Amino acid sequence: MLKAGADVNAKTKDGETALMLAVDEGHTSCVKTLLEVGSDVNAENKNGWTALMAAVAKSNVDCVKVLLEAGADVNAKDKDEVTILMRAALKGHTNCVKTLLKAGADVNAKLKDGSTALMMATTLGHTDCVKALQEAVANVKSKDEGKRKDSPSPEEAQKPVVLQDISSGNLNAGKMSIANIKRVLKDAKEDDQLLLNDLASVVTDLYRSKQEISLVRKQNIKDEKQISSLESWAVSCMTPSALTGRTDPSGAENARRKARILEGAIQQRNTGIRNKLNAIADRTRELESKLRKNGRAKDADMLRKSARYFLQDL
Repeated sequence: MLKAGADVNAKTKDGETALMLAVDEGHTSCVKTLLEVGSDVNAENKNGWTALMAAVAKSNVDCVKVLLEAGADVNAKDKDEVTILMRAALKGHTNCVKTLLKAGADVNAKLKDGSTALMMATTLGHTDCVKALQEAVANVKSKDEGKRKDSPSPEEAQKPVVLQDISSGNLNAGKMSIANIKRVLKDAKEDDQLLLNDLASVVTDLYRSKQEISLVRKQNIKDEKQISSLESWAVSCMTPSALTGRTDPSGAENARRKARILEGAIQQRNTGIRNKLNAIADRTRELESKLRKNGRAKDADMLRKSARYFLQDL
């Protein structure tokens, strides 16, 4: 169905996507496939639930890990302001709690009444969850006290991943990347805004480069066929006529001149596209370095992987 053009992000009347339904049924391999073709990992249904919330509700740790690796927002909240970690704590799903905490879930997030995930787990008697959450709270407190005066390193302050896997040229994944960037931009600081806008621009240019390469190749093939015909005509002109025994040097030279013009056009076209690709490659390397310094190592890794695909003709 995807090959036939099915909309991977279509929703039911309740706002459910194919990804959410696959997660709800525990079809992990299906979840991976949908993510690979650009399914919106952070799409919400009418209740504000994401696919990650559904995975936690079902205590499907495998799906939770797959979604987190695809850039799922670990601190997303539903319409009642309940976080995913709180949902796991309410259900007593200890493995999910540990996985979410490892992925950077905010253990100190609170509801309007001040309730935290730890309080919820304690009230409901989920002992193992309580232990995991208490350890996380202690770790956060220790880090805050030890590094209050120091800015966290990029490794310790990884930011939400915005770049989908576009290394196969998948257009839906590219569109999702732009959508993710726009979402993050709403609350981003000024420095982050400049960086994210640059990332959106580079992603767009990478796709355009693939299209331009295709157009250049098509025109080159067309011109090369015409050159071949002109060369054959030049040979024909220099072959004595069966009727008159004469040759046509001026006709041959005219054919060769036109062939040289086309050869020059091909060379100019190839040089132009190569210069563009080199410029994009330079921008990509510079942006990759900035992303790492900005705490976006995973985005930097994905950008490098994607650039290799789009710029492999260099």
